[in-house]
Amino acid sequence: MKSYKNYKKFILFGILFLSFAFTISININIAAASQSGIYVNPTGHDTWNGQSPVWNGKDGPKRTIKNAVGTVSSGGTVTVASGIYKENNIVVSKSMKIKGTSRKNTIINGRYLGKILTIGSGLTVSITNIRFDSGKSKTVGALHNSGRTTLIYTSFTNNRATSSSGAIFNKYGSLNIIGSSFTANMVTSGFGGAIYNQAALSVTGTNFTSNTANTGGGSIFNTAYLSVNTSNFLNNRVTGGGGAIRSSKGSAKITNSNFIGNSAIGGGGAVFNENGVSSNPYTSTINIDNCRFSGNTAHSGGAVDNNHGKTTLYKCTFTNNIGTSKGGAIVNYHGSLNINRCTGSGNIATNLGGVLYTYGLVQLANSKFTSNKVLNGSGGVIYNYGDYVTISYCDFEKNSAGGAYGNGYSGVIHSYLGKVKLLSCSFINNWATNGGGAIVNDDGSNLAIQNSIFTNNRAIGNGPGKYGNGGAIFTLNALLSVYNTTFTSNAANYGVRGGGAIDALEYVRHSIVSVNRCKFINNTSREGGAIHNAYGSFTLINSSIIGNCASGDGGAIYNGNGKFTVTGTTISDNSASHDGGAIYNPFGTFKITTCTINDNTAAHDGGAFYNLRSVLTVEYNNISRNSADHYGAAIFNSGSNITVHHNNIIANQGINEIYSPNNDYNPDFYVYAQDNWWGSDDDPSDKVSIAGNSVFVSPWLHKPQT
Repeated sequence: MKSYKNYKKFILFGILFLSFAFTISININIAAASQSGIYVNPTGHDTWNGQSPVWNGKDGPKRTIKNAVGTVSSGGTVTVASGIYKENNIVVSKSMKIKGTSRKNTIINGRYLGKILTIGSGLTVSITNIRFDSGKSKTVGALHNSGRTTLIYTSFTNNRATSSSGAIFNKYGSLNIIGSSFTANMVTSGFGGAIYNQAALSVTGTNFTSNTANTGGGSIFNTAYLSVNTSNFLNNRVTGGGGAIRSSKGSAKITNSNFIGNSAIGGGGAVFNENGVSSNPYTSTINIDNCRFSGNTAHSGGAVDNNHGKTTLYKCTFTNNIGTSKGGAIVNYHGSLNINRCTGSGNIATNLGGVLYTYGLVQLANSKFTSNKVLNGSGGVIYNYGDYVTISYCDFEKNSAGGAYGNGYSGVIHSYLGKVKLLSCSFINNWATNGGGAIVNDDGSNLAIQNSIFTNNRAIGNGPGKYGNGGAIFTLNALLSVYNTTFTSNAANYGVRGGGAIDALEYVRHSIVSVNRCKFINNTSREGGAIHNAYGSFTLINSSIIGNCASGDGGAIYNGNGKFTVTGTTISDNSASHDGGAIYNPFGTFKITTCTINDNTAAHDGGAFYNLRSVLTVEYNNISRNSADHYGAAIFNSGSNITVHHNNIIANQGINEIYSPNNDYNPDFYVYAQDNWWGSDDDPSDKVSIAGNSVFVSPWLHKPQT
């Protein structure tokens, strides 16, 4: 009986123990479940359990976010009601979600007493609908991140830092920002007015407005990996470089974004990409796709500055950007720059390069530039200093370079000590005050042009007779080759030299020009309606020069003190108001072979040629229907011996087809004009001046030269 009673006690004790254990287990599970979700409300109290958004007599919300993030379990959610939470130095030490009611009304205000939030290393954290305001510390204003953090519909306003990271410092972790905004954040003496990134940063659908930094990156400073998509950067500012973004030895990709009204006192009003002076160039890379840059301003590179880095611009638009010194839109300094399918209009530089100033490698393709200008300098679109630029399938229209003496050169491109290659480009209605309505190829440069057109470009001069040479191209002490290109209605009507299409000048070093399979139509200038060459070497092959006009001498070509060779070219319907309806050759060397020289007119002497104290060789050409109001319907020669052999010289109108006076001014110089066809088998002596004395015509051909 006694053992039976003991057995009953044992059974009862077991039941009580199991019941107690079960109760404890339930309580533990309830506690665990409740800590996975914590509510915060300005009306709450940190002694409450955070299990309800409002007090219900048993449960109630926390008062502070700091307490809530310390209470919530790992992986849990902190839900924050609308209100202003005056907190700082909140530390997140476990993975969690923090959700506000709305970023407009759910505000953490740091009161400039410290940074607002720190996220530890290795944590996964998401923050939604929270506004971070008025945080402040030396290194970061609002958020220090070392975790895997996502910010969704957040806002950062009025945060401050001294040395870096006005709003966010992304130190070791990854940071993904979606649909957020950064406004009026500031770093007073360092980098990253809104964000300093030295890890991995992705930004999507976010606005950056009126953020400022002292040294670099008015909104973002990047030293690692940056991705920006469908975002807006408005009115951000920096004292140094990169009004909106500065990337230093990092990698960045920016797509479908807008940069408007940003500014830098240094370089890159919107974006600054730098590699620094490094033995490993171009390690800092930026790819910018389908972005708009408008109204940005900087000392150099109104929109973009690429400094020793590698930058690619694709399908971008640049409008109304300003470089107060150079590069109205872009500067490339010792870097690599690729521009493709971009447009630029209304950009301005004060001194050099209305759109682009480059001292580095550039590839430019499939782009259009309209109404850009340099105010008092050179290169209405591009100024190339000492490097290699390739330009293909681009259009340049209504660009300009203004300025007084010594400035106002090259309405589109100015290359100094550089190399430029142009393929299939158009230059229309561009102008420059002093020279090179479209292009200046300057001092030691090498310019190659192929399959392009130049139409209505002008070197407008600075008043009658003052500068304004090379309506389309002015080349000085440089190499120029032009192939299969058309020059139409270009003008240099006021220059002391001229060259409606091309003015070539050799002053210190060799100027060498080669033109092949080109057309010069209806160009005008003071001297050399199409071409003016002074002192340099010029070769013209298989081309046509038609309908050009000089208000002075040389309706088609003026060769002063230069060496000029023409082969297989048609020169017709050109006119000069003075001498040399087609060609004026003073003090130079000129050789022309297998050409057609027809229907040119001179108001004074030399319907086709005017040769003054120069070497002239004319062989195997058709010279017909040219006219001079005075002497030398075909050729006027003074002061030199010339050779005119194996030509067809027919039906030229004026006093003598060839005129070479032998007088005190022109003593003992002769024209050797043997073996020419003069239109009949008759003695042509009556067609030349002082036959047998200064012009020798015998023997002549008895049938046309073929």
